[in-house]
Amino acid sequence: MPLTHFICPDGSTIPVAECLADGGCPHYAELGNRRCMTRDLLRLCSHQRTWTGIPSTTQLISGTMCEFLKLTENYAVNPRKRWKMVFGSKIHSSLEGQRDDLTFAEERVISSLGVSGILDCIECETIKGVAHVTLIDYKTQSAYAAALKIGRTFRKVETGEFYKSGKHKGEAKTHKEYYIDENAGYIERADWRMQLNGYRLAIEENGGFVVDAMRVQLLVRDTPKAIATYGLPDSILWVDIQRIPDEEIREYFSAKKADLAQALEQGHWETPCTEYERWNNNRKCEEYCDVASFCPFGRQVRENMEYERTEA
Repeated sequence: MPLTHFICPDGSTIPVAECLADGGCPHYAELGNRRCMTRDLLRLCSHQRTWTGIPSTTQLISGTMCEFLKLTENYAVNPRKRWKMVFGSKIHSSLEGQRDDLTFAEERVISSLGVSGILDCIECETIKGVAHVTLIDYKTQSAYAAALKIGRTFRKVETGEFYKSGKHKGEAKTHKEYYIDENAGYIERADWRMQLNGYRLAIEENGGFVVDAMRVQLLVRDTPKAIATYGLPDSILWVDIQRIPDEEIREYFSAKKADLAQALEQGHWETPCTEYERWNNNRKCEEYCDVASFCPFGRQVRENMEYERTEA
């Protein structure tokens, strides 16, 4: 079952087809004779891939509960939150037409496990007679999310000066010193490693290129001030992705594929998404999961969040 409804600015829901119809917006007059978003952008926000029975790499690196519910429940999305995802998709589709003899973009592959994937980019470069093949994936993220992914953090360093007045009188003054926590960044990039290694495995299994390197081209969709606030050196960053042994990749995707198949066959699934799949203390459940209302764990997270907000 698909995405069937939009969530309007006032919290009500409306069928997607009804919203997109001529005169279908119920809030047109009260919004000043306009929609909350253009019909074109709303249509992009309603886009979803048709389920063919072949799971995708990105589908399997998500939580099984989340993906099962997306396939079995009619759900609603807030297009004003979904546009950021659309922004990233639009970049991908625009880059598809920029290929040349040394660049392959938006190529579809299927691994021996029966898992599909669409590669963003494969670049070939010959340097001093040696050919280099790099698998690249584009990611668009906020400055905050980008900082997490690269392990960017900070510590307070004393300046040697002290406050001479005010509530901090006598205390040492500090400033933020940014640094890369390699372990934290490695943990945060687990989904990227699985995704790109899944693509790499499919490429090499199909007798194509031997991939020499995997990288993410990270595009930060934020203001210069936000980029500086989180200590990012630029709005376009390169992130190297480590190679994972083939057998480990096969075991991971085989298990995730089997879980999704079992959930669909039996018509229910009881295990919540993993802590990592729920993002930093259930942040995905709280704000970004489209099907949290159908998930026992997700409902509890949102009820707790609402209770804490009421009590504050």
